[in-house]
Parts: sequence; C-alpha cells; structure tokens
Amino acid sequence: MKNTSKQKKWFSIVLAMWITIVISLIAILILEFIIPFSRNIKWVENGTVAYYWAYSGIEEGMWELSQNNIWFDTSSLFIPTASTGTQYSVQSTTSIIPPAWDGNSEYDSDWNRFDPNIPIQLSLSDIWWTKIIGVDFDNVIFTFRVPDMNSNGDITDDGNLPINNEPIINWILSWIDSWDNPVVLNGKDDSWNANYIRKNQINWLNVSLWSLNGITLDGNDCTVTNFYEDTCPSSWSWITTQPTLKLSIIDTLELTTGKKIPYLEYKIDFLVDVPGRYTQIITDWKSYGYKKSMDIKVPQQSTNQAFDFAVFQ
Repeated sequence: MKNTSKQKKWFSIVLAMWITIVISLIAILILEFIIPFSRNIKWVENGTVAYYWAYSGIEEGMWELSQNNIWFDTSSLFIPTASTGTQYSVQSTTSIIPPAWDGNSEYDSDWNRFDPNIPIQLSLSDIWWTKIIGVDFDNVIFTFRVPDMNSNGDITDDGNLPINNEPIINWILSWIDSWDNPVVLNGKDDSWNANYIRKNQINWLNVSLWSLNGITLDGNDCTVTNFYEDTCPSSWSWITTQPTLKLSIIDTLELTTGKKIPYLEYKIDFLVDVPGRYTQIITDWKSYGYKKSMDIKVPQQSTNQAFDFAVFQ
C-alpha cells in the first residue's frame, strides 16, 4: 500500500510554493503600476501645498492691512535657497487709478470698471486723516469711456452714449468738521447740468472737476477746488479731516444703438500718490519647483449709491 500521506504533504508544499510565486508576481505587477503613478502625481501634492500656502499669504496680507491705515504698503521675499517658501506684497497707494495692467475691467486691464451698483469712493486722507496736500483738483484728470466690447481697439464701434447734456455721473465731496459732523458738497443744478459729469463727456480724453459748482445740504455754494482747499465762505471754516470723493452712476447705460452695457470704464490720474480704490495683495508660494500665485483686490469701504437718494431730495 502506498504512503499517500507523504504525497499529500509534498503536493501541499508545491501548491504553496506556486501560490506564493503567483502572489509575488501579482504584487510586483501591481507595484510596477503604482510606483510610477505615485511619482507622477507628486506634482499634485506639491501643487496643492503651493495653493494653500499662497492662500494663507492672502489672509496674512489682509490681516496686516486690517491692522494698519489705508496707506499701508509692505512686502516679504522668498528665501532663494529653500525648497519651499512664500512671499506676499500689499500695495495700497498709487498715483494713477488703476495702476498699469492692474485694472479689473474684463475688456482692458488698464482700466477699472465703474459699476452702476457700486460707486467709486476714494479717501483723500493722509496717514493723519487730514487732506493730502499734493492733490490739486485743477490738475487731477478723470477719464470715462464705454468698454471696447468687441476688442478691436475702437470703442466707438460698439456705440456711444447719447450725445447730450444729461447727467450720467454724480459726484460728492465730503469732510468731517471740527465738531465731527459731516460737511457734504454735491453738484449744483443748472439749466445745462454743467456741474455734473454728462453723457457727452464720456469717451473724452479727460474730465475735470476743479471748476464745478456745488452746494451743501445747508444750501451754501462752493467750487470743488475751494471746498477741498477749505477756502469757501467762513461757514466752512475748520473743515479738518477725512476728505472723501464719491462718484456714482445715476442713469441707465444704454448706447445710441440701443445696446445696454454692464458698466463704464475709468481712469483717474492724481499726479501724486493717494490711497487706491483697491488695495492689491499679491502672494506666491513655491514647493519643490511648483509655484502658485494669487492676486486679490480689497476695495476701500464705501456706501451703496442708494444712500445718494437723500442728496436728490
């Protein structure tokens, strides 16, 4: 009688060896796919790290801005020899609004958008909250235009606003007097609407405010220049702090072709540094050769143009 128990043991050993070999081959095959793939997706990890660290630079820049005045400018630098690193910059001041290539218009990055629902509100205060001495409304240049929506370089191809004297932009210049009360100058009505920015001034090379006549809520007259220089009649003496200029669109943006546009574009050249309409926060982060850059614009605090309703009462 044959010894079948020994045969079974040998068969079990051979079977176990074959199973081990097959499993090993499968494991090697799987690793041949996994290891190259894991190497290939390393860039995803580094890219993700770069993104979140860049975002943290935005938060750090906003924190710095919140703890300082509207003239705050600062920056940090990469460590060139490090495998990972971050930098951010906060730029609040400029002489031209917007700075070159830094506008928020969708049609031309050299221009800012002027939305009917969001006014332009600019603080003209220095770091002590008094007026910026260098601002001279005799020379400050405002430019407004219809966006070049067909991107052919000729904005008139898209159509113009009606060429008439209807007001399209209202302006308000305000101060805080020595008793902490607001003193406001707004465009004075006349038969030709000459004290407002009119539709026939859109697409001009420049618009000046310096000689426009305004009236306060108390009924006192003054020009923009005299109001800013505090040389109006004695009733305006001791206008001391927080001068603010606000511009609002007060009519529908409909072109002569019947087309409605979403916004106007604008530039303002003050010739001297002032707090910009937007503080620019730019941040970068590198992680083993991968880099992420982020750029946000933080607007100056402003009131909605719905509050202008009281001015027109």
